[in-house]
Amino acid sequence: FLVLNCKLNSEIEVDEQLFGVEANQTTPRKLGILEQAHGGSLFLDEVNELPLAVQAKLVRFLHENAFNRLNGTQKVYS
Repeated sequence: FLVLNCKLNSEIEVDEQLFGVEANQTTPRKLGILEQAHGGSLFLDEVNELPLAVQAKLVRFLHENAFNRLNGTQKVYS
């Protein structure tokens, strides 16, 4: 069971925390909370406070059951 408070973070922070970050020369790959909660439960507190761009990505994930990590080009299927 994982919890993410969507109100207390900036758009980029919420995007990174939800979807993760793909590795590049300066940073390692970071799993997002969606991957960490796979097979468990995820509670998004204050989801109505998410920026519209992140809300759209979240709806796309719920519809397709896949997402792209930040800086990533390949879809991650959940």
